[in-house]
Amino acid sequence: MHRLRIVGGGADHEVAVVVNQNSTNSVELGNYYCEQRAVPPQNVLRINWAGGNTAWTTSDFDTKLRTPLTTMLASRQLTNQIEFVLLSMDIPYRVT
Repeated sequence: MHRLRIVGGGADHEVAVVVNQNSTNSVELGNYYCEQRAVPPQNVLRINWAGGNTAWTTSDFDTKLRTPLTTMLASRQLTNQIEFVLLSMDIPYRVT
């Protein structure tokens, strides 16, 4: 794996990291990011997405990402803390 220099705004506790458990690249990068930025484990959401990494339907987005993320934030009392959501590879970035 290539070494990545991580820079940018946001404190470690302000970031939610979404990792695709179906992608070893996503898991490795997500774990590396969390380690380097000291992101608390409660700020990590692990999803299972087996589709492509460019676009997903509104239904898939809601079912696989939006609903689990909002549920996680509420149940872990992170709603007022998280300012950034980082998608760790092999997760679609566009909704069609």
